[in-house]
Amino acid sequence: MAQKTILLVEDEVLVAASQKLTLEEYGFAVIPANSGAQAIECIKRNPSIDMVLMDIDLGPGKPDGSGTAEKILTLRDLPIIFCTNHAEKEMVDQVRGIARYGYVLKYAGEFVLIESINMAFELFETQSQLKKENARKESAERSANEQLKNIRFLADTAVQFIDTAVDRNIYRYIGECLHTLVPEAYITVNSVNQNEGILTTEALLGVGNRYDKLISILGINPVGNTYRVDSSIFELAGGKLEEFSGGLHELTFGGIPKRVCSALESFFQIGSIYGMAFMVDRQIYATSTFLMKKGNTVKNSETIEAFVRQATIALKRQKIEEDLRNSRQELQNLLREKELLLQETHHRIKNNMNMIHSLLSIQSRSLEDKNSRNILNDAAGRLQTMMLLYEQLYRSENYRELNANDFIPPLVQRIADSFPPRPGINCSVEVENLKIKPKVMTPLGIIITELITNSMKHAFNETPEGQIRLKVSKGSDSSLRLVYRDNGSGLPEHIKKEKGSGLGLKLIDALVRQLDGSLEIENKRGVKITITCKAG
Repeated sequence: MAQKTILLVEDEVLVAASQKLTLEEYGFAVIPANSGAQAIECIKRNPSIDMVLMDIDLGPGKPDGSGTAEKILTLRDLPIIFCTNHAEKEMVDQVRGIARYGYVLKYAGEFVLIESINMAFELFETQSQLKKENARKESAERSANEQLKNIRFLADTAVQFIDTAVDRNIYRYIGECLHTLVPEAYITVNSVNQNEGILTTEALLGVGNRYDKLISILGINPVGNTYRVDSSIFELAGGKLEEFSGGLHELTFGGIPKRVCSALESFFQIGSIYGMAFMVDRQIYATSTFLMKKGNTVKNSETIEAFVRQATIALKRQKIEEDLRNSRQELQNLLREKELLLQETHHRIKNNMNMIHSLLSIQSRSLEDKNSRNILNDAAGRLQTMMLLYEQLYRSENYRELNANDFIPPLVQRIADSFPPRPGINCSVEVENLKIKPKVMTPLGIIITELITNSMKHAFNETPEGQIRLKVSKGSDSSLRLVYRDNGSGLPEHIKKEKGSGLGLKLIDALVRQLDGSLEIENKRGVKITITCKAG
């Protein structure tokens, strides 16, 4: 065990010499002092002193032992034993309020003195251990409370990032959160355009009422100001605090002159400067800087870095949403351009078809030969069928299929209206609600045109009242079934013998084969034609 050193404060020279010898015989080192002032000086000069053995009465005109003990305890935490000849109650009460470890009468003998000293050392050691343990517990409790506070902070901010719409205000929110964690700092949050190498200050926190002075020193409003950044920014470790040794001038990549940076550092009493990148997968979304006021350091870096990782995910989400919005907008613009182009194309095609139809009609009227006129009129009728189909197609929301009800009845009406009015001729159309592909509807429309045209031209010359019946329905195997009939004079004898004779029937037969369908002709009480094919 190391030797203990005792400061012996005694104004009686002989008593002090005797006590010194006694203490040394028991292995203690002794430093004598004959006054309170001398005792205080010894305490200041000798950190090796382990105990004070103090006389209460230090002589007339001098500070007494109790007052000296109080001053000593302001300098050092030491065990103090009062040693005196006075056993009166008032003397004991005089030192009761002082943190003491013993009260020994000088005439009690050396055994009592030594035991009191040993007991005082033991008590002091025990109390010191208790103080250390209490301090450790208090420190652990403070640490636990701080960790709990940080966990709650991170939980609240995580929920906020999830529930709040991501927009430009996110930078301000990030800055406010960082300033809550580091209130001793001026905080900036900056967006980064990595492709263009531009950094923009989005938020500045902690300046308070000095904001106008900051603007006057800079000559510009720092929020919204942009800086060209060099490649060093991409060398930052994502989410890790790094200290900038070059001050504000380095921090702004030389964007602010050195003299202005020096003025700012002096006015705002800036000490150390830290920065960090909001980065994931080598993609930087933002940066933040901590301009620490002199005498302060960043303490809770782990919580800051955890928060920055949360914020980085939110900024990445913002970037993805912005890209999606831009893509959607670009797509909408392209779709609008496509719609305009399609409308223009449809308009031109329809005009061209109308022009061809008009040319055929004009050419037909200019011919004297009836047969030639009929040929051109038939061609114009077929073109009219295609015009109607095309009109229905480009007005339809779905270009891939047409509703038979939207196409066939108007087609029949338009064909019938193209002939001079004939009383007694009646057209009946029955069409189920069918979806038919355009590649089927086009030849089907031409077939219907040919059938009705033939009936209107040839079937009712000898019949006062004519009936045309057209039914389009779905077959049992989901096929398309067209049944056409009239009550006219029927097919001529030479056509009965050969189904494919005559241009109209040749065209119908060819179109049916194109549809991979079947054609049946009945020539009884007029004509009945049945066509079966696939709907698409």
